[in-house]
Amino acid sequence: MKNHAVLKVLVILCVAMCAATALHAAPTNFEIERDPVTGEAILSWDGGNADIHYIDVDYDCTFTSETVVGDVASPWTDLTSSSVTRRFYRLSAVGSDHTTRTTQAKIDVFIETGYNILSLPFDTDTPPWASELVADIVAQGGSVLELDKWDRDSGTWKVHDPTWPVVDFQIPAAEGFFVKSAAESTWTLVGKVIRTDKMEIPMVEGYTQIGIPSGDLDMASDAVGEILAEGGDISEISWWDSSAGIWRTHEVDWPLVDFPLALEKGYFVKFGADFLWLLDPEGDCGTLAGPVFLFSSGGGIVTSGDYELLSIVGQGGPTGEVASGDFTLKSGGIYALRPAWP
Repeated sequence: MKNHAVLKVLVILCVAMCAATALHAAPTNFEIERDPVTGEAILSWDGGNADIHYIDVDYDCTFTSETVVGDVASPWTDLTSSSVTRRFYRLSAVGSDHTTRTTQAKIDVFIETGYNILSLPFDTDTPPWASELVADIVAQGGSVLELDKWDRDSGTWKVHDPTWPVVDFQIPAAEGFFVKSAAESTWTLVGKVIRTDKMEIPMVEGYTQIGIPSGDLDMASDAVGEILAEGGDISEISWWDSSAGIWRTHEVDWPLVDFPLALEKGYFVKFGADFLWLLDPEGDCGTLAGPVFLFSSGGGIVTSGDYELLSIVGQGGPTGEVASGDFTLKSGGIYALRPAWP
């Protein structure tokens, strides 16, 4: 009976680990680019064929009611992406619903004649320069008269004039800026969506021009509520409605006006004191959407380069642990593992 019990534990462990190993054959180096002629999104990755999961609403950490295109090779051109204003993509191994953390996206930004307050919703290694953004808009048929940014530290405007480009400056993600346009156009952006569990937005006393790269916050009142819950002394959030030519302002003390938020839009916020806003303080966007393997162990060693140890129950083990380096499974312990995908 004792040998039978040991064999049973080993079988459970093997089945769980083998299933996890098969699932871990995941795509890597997931990238997106825009076809300069058609404007369609082109996805590429390493690691063989993959399933593509996508949604057409602002990304909010989890994909629900997504469309899945199965068993495709890299690179893959989304021939329908030019017909929608936004699309968010994840990958999984073929036949799996366990998607990568990385989310790539394509967003169409409609630029009105006159001033438009915008923001970059994508994660970049190096923030682009104002001159680079202007060149990209013009290359896609736009007509930019100037690009302006409110410098929260100095309390002054920075203005990049394409006809006299003496002043140039970088535009980090989640910072707002104005584009003044001579005509209507559509500017298509592609890139890696910011993981909000890694996003901090510094505010200063007075006004700060920001973007809000979180699909979890639908309305201005939602953003204000989150900031107040974190202890921020916010009094208002404003958005320039370029189509109507007016400011729309949601005030904490007089919240009659509310308006929807979008990842690519920019806003002004007014604070009574400096504040650092953590967009996802609970870290929800850092978790994986796919399955976790729970099993009882007879012992052994697992390499955390392939798996993350989420929790240990029994034998005095801690809970909620994420292992680094190799870790040892305690005999009789109950473990939860997930593939360590990017």
